[in-house]
Amino acid sequence: DLGCGDGDFLVGLHCHAALPWSHLLGVGLESEPPGFEELLRNGAFVAANIETLSRGSRPELEPPFDLIVSFMTWHHLADPLGTIALMHDDFLTPGGLLAIADVPLGRLSGPEGDARQDLECVAALQHCLAAAGHRVQIIVSRESTRSVSREVRGTWLQRKDGGAQRLCLPLRYPDSAESAASCCAGWRRAAYGSQELLAACQALGGTATPGVAFDAEAGAEWVQELLRRWAKEESS
Repeated sequence: DLGCGDGDFLVGLHCHAALPWSHLLGVGLESEPPGFEELLRNGAFVAANIETLSRGSRPELEPPFDLIVSFMTWHHLADPLGTIALMHDDFLTPGGLLAIADVPLGRLSGPEGDARQDLECVAALQHCLAAAGHRVQIIVSRESTRSVSREVRGTWLQRKDGGAQRLCLPLRYPDSAESAASCCAGWRRAAYGSQELLAACQALGGTATPGVAFDAEAGAEWVQELLRRWAKEESS
């Protein structure tokens, strides 16, 4: 799990999907992140910048990995396309699965709505992957507010053996990848704008929810669903 936050997703996989800790690993910037006691105790955490990872740099990071996931992290990256290439080329096993989720378009409203103009990263990724010879399939999934694990379907990338790629795109489809550089700024404005709105609401005595709390069990269910769909397509 790249940018694993407080580790709830990995804990969910361990508890609800019966995956042993030896098969799980979280990567994050904090050397001793709060709430990480279980990950640290089981050797399932590495403090590292995901954009500068290299093969064999740490014993725990010895590839390949069958499944790489990332939730709400890609908008923080300086080079999102390059990091996808790094994961694809150096860390993902042939036929493995790479799933990326980030800010859903439906969450953008109010002052941060201008970020919509920059949220073309996914379409830019589609263009770049197609230009590199990958087969791209568009998948549109409905957003839900039940949990963050449901929203991750808003943006996800699946790699199959033979270079097949599938991607969920926003409603706007640029004809070039020129927007790739600006997408991060848009995502940041969306994230920070939401935080500012929340702070302003609370300062005025109102109540607001910055996002539905992550549901570890539902997160495990999401990964299992992804793997079932992937296995079904592999056999068809």
